[in-house]
Amino acid sequence: MMPNKTLQHILAQINLDDIYIKQAFDYYHERFLANHRAQDFVNSSPLLCETMKQNPHIGLCDRTLGRHLPSARTMEGGAIRGHYRTCGLFRASGCELFRGYIVFPCVDGERVITSAVGYRYGRIRDNQPAVIEWQKPATHELVVAELQHVKELIHGKANQ
Repeated sequence: MMPNKTLQHILAQINLDDIYIKQAFDYYHERFLANHRAQDFVNSSPLLCETMKQNPHIGLCDRTLGRHLPSARTMEGGAIRGHYRTCGLFRASGCELFRGYIVFPCVDGERVITSAVGYRYGRIRDNQPAVIEWQKPATHELVVAELQHVKELIHGKANQ
């Protein structure tokens, strides 16, 4: 049996929020590597500095992440999608925040994604900004937001 402090230390290092966020950005990176048009945009765009072009985590949000997640009607799918909504990677409608954008995540010294900026690489419609930013909420903000979402679910008031 592990001493309590050792178990607490191990559990403190495991952050499910960070795991879900990393999985989303890993998926975006895979999509970027498979899309030559997006790669050409990054290589030829005068909007992007060389530092951004050298980012090893560049991703592409091509609206396919949701197809690879469990259904929102399942416990697991609801939890994952709810987390993405709570941290701001999904909108309340269920659409991905970075839909149609090349994504440049920022990683801290512990290799945790803390923020990202997205550049629209396709046609820009009037209601779409050319550049969007995302900041990972602080852990305590995520906890409060997720508890509020649970309360809404309990009372049947959550957006469907």
